[in-house]
Amino acid sequence: MSHTAIWTVRASALPLAQQLARALDATVYQPWQQPDDNARQQFAAVFHQHRQWILLMASGIAVRYLDGLPHSKLTDPAVVVLDEAARFAIPLLSGRGAR
Repeated sequence: MSHTAIWTVRASALPLAQQLARALDATVYQPWQQPDDNARQQFAAVFHQHRQWILLMASGIAVRYLDGLPHSKLTDPAVVVLDEAARFAIPLLSGRGAR
């Protein structure tokens, strides 16, 4: 599994996610393709499997996704929120454990 992961919340973010994935050798998650499942639960299940995350969503959604998941600044993955236009990047977790 790749060290970097990209989480999308809408199909419209997929072209950017795929472009980033090619450049960063990242795994792309598309939870909206499985509408019966809870996206937050899906995210929680894979959060600690990657060292870096790019969340293509609003920062408010990202904060709700991350609620209760971080354990230690020394071992948690780095998390950056990126808007779908790729204009703004907001670091949420520094990911000191991310190498």
